[in-house]
Amino acid sequence: MKKSTIVFLAALLLVSGTASAREVSSHARKAVEAIRQLREIGLSDSAGNASTPPARVPALLRTLNQELRALIVEYLNDQTRVHAVPRDEDIFDELRAAGWQEISNQKWNAYGEIEDIDFEFKDGYDPGLLVATTQLWIPCGSSDPDSAIYVFQGRGRKWDLVLGTESDFNEIGRRQASGMDYKISPPDSSGKWFLVVGHVPPSCKRTENILRYKALRPSLDPDKPTVLVSGREVVSRDFDPAFRLEAHEDWFAMTIGKTRKLDDEPGIEILRYTVSGKEATRIAPLALSPQDFLEQWSQSDWVQAKQWSKESTELFRMARKTTRIGARFSRSRDDAPLHEQK
Repeated sequence: MKKSTIVFLAALLLVSGTASAREVSSHARKAVEAIRQLREIGLSDSAGNASTPPARVPALLRTLNQELRALIVEYLNDQTRVHAVPRDEDIFDELRAAGWQEISNQKWNAYGEIEDIDFEFKDGYDPGLLVATTQLWIPCGSSDPDSAIYVFQGRGRKWDLVLGTESDFNEIGRRQASGMDYKISPPDSSGKWFLVVGHVPPSCKRTENILRYKALRPSLDPDKPTVLVSGREVVSRDFDPAFRLEAHEDWFAMTIGKTRKLDDEPGIEILRYTVSGKEATRIAPLALSPQDFLEQWSQSDWVQAKQWSKESTELFRMARKTTRIGARFSRSRDDAPLHEQK
């Protein structure tokens, strides 16, 4: 091989290498640095019983979430992106290029290992909707985010982030089910939609599993969506999954597995909300059995229950008798439809 050819190839490789180095995202580098620091902290021997993480962990988790989000935004709007359809593997490739070393989940020993990154297109919206979710591993009990949902509007290689929300949840469904679900309503006549999120934060010491839910609309600031409603409900460990969500153009519902207070047996509660503009209003609950019906009415605010019952005085009288007749119901677990013991 001629000397001139060798020099040319060497120069080409040098330029190529320099270009590749320049192409590594700064957000990928910062995310990898956060992961490195989290791995340095590791898990103490008592981490499995701890209710809070080590002091430095929350800030590092927030940094990691922020950099992953920025990396996703950068990736979705990269006009030179090879694949027209976004792929989670492309994000992992960016992290690998920045020095991230993947570890088998069987060897995880630190907060914030990346459990999953996912992209999902939503049909029927104009402009189109794309949902990106990230999941970071939390060994046990933390009030800090380990997962996030980002909703984008756009098409092709132009996507604007319109709504983002984070919390300590994991996604239900396609992968490792544990405690989170979300639904996006179909667009209404004016093209507006809302997001419903429910999650049961992990905790080693919590005696009760608490479902936290909220309904959100996009606002001018994707980090400050309009909160239509938010609340908490105790759910039962005997149900898997512990809850399900359903969203329509102008209402949504949550089906929740609970232990009834009237007879200490498993039951199903169905919470419903109508959505109008920037508000969500609770409407009369539904039930799958007489026991569940009376349970819901007995635990409802009395003023609210009276409002629900205006159209049916008979239902109102039944609700007032709840506390007296609840004990007569069968204590059989067969009374709870949809009940799935773990």
